[in-house]
Amino acid sequence: MKKIFLVYSMLLFSMALLFGCGKKTIEDTTGDKQFKEKQFINYEETKDNIHFNIKVNQKSFDLNNEIIVEATVTNKGNESIEYYAGSSSCISHLGVQIISKENNRYLAQKPPEEPKECTDDIHTERLEPQETVQEKVVFLPKEHIQSSEEPASGGTYDVVVMFHPEGSSWEEAIKVTTQITIAGTTKDIISKEKAEQVANNHKKVQEWVKNHSGDKIAKVENDEYFLLWYDGWDKTNKQEFERLKQGIYQEEKQIQFVDGTWEVTYLSKLGPSPNGIKIVVDANSKEVLSVKTFER
Repeated sequence: MKKIFLVYSMLLFSMALLFGCGKKTIEDTTGDKQFKEKQFINYEETKDNIHFNIKVNQKSFDLNNEIIVEATVTNKGNESIEYYAGSSSCISHLGVQIISKENNRYLAQKPPEEPKECTDDIHTERLEPQETVQEKVVFLPKEHIQSSEEPASGGTYDVVVMFHPEGSSWEEAIKVTTQITIAGTTKDIISKEKAEQVANNHKKVQEWVKNHSGDKIAKVENDEYFLLWYDGWDKTNKQEFERLKQGIYQEEKQIQFVDGTWEVTYLSKLGPSPNGIKIVVDANSKEVLSVKTFER
């Protein structure tokens, strides 16, 4: 239970960092310059007595535009609602995310001018009947790919606003979605799953996998079971033999996005030397740039 609470605390802490600090006051944003220059989105929906209003400064964007989302939630019911609101030092009334429908990647938020260090406590607030809370978040047309930020791909994106009543799970948060489009980069960055597939189709990788699975690492002699570890053959039981004979290189797999490439690395405690292999795949062209084996 303590572990679950800690994980949940970190989720809320991450939300506070991502979404910034909200307000419990209503501001008329329709008069703001960014909502006048071009036609903007003004979407409303009510769920479970919670009324959402989402404003986005444009409907369509390119790679030079900032994406400004202003969201409000109003309690239309007759009872107050306790809800999760980030941490006590970084209050966040609503979660706001922008997610690509094509590749499920998240857009990056514009860094604040004065970054704030947030505590990791769980903060709750109470939304009274007819009371409204507000969040304003500015996004950049850049997608998160692991720890990197790359120009957004073209296509449709979901703008998701979440209100999280206390006692409900993250999946049970009340969510409302509208959509925008981005005329993004012409570069098609492949997913890490596709990069792994490309790597596994390479002849050198297939040879390495063959040497670290099946008969190369497992044998039966005189009704006794053996596995070839990196330091030699070792007797084992049938259950472990059956579990490991197909190889364990997937258990120590790493796939990292680095400077426009996917680096796929496999390690294996079973099988002959070399016990590791690293494949670098161009994330745009899907070309295998290098394949190198190494020792553990």
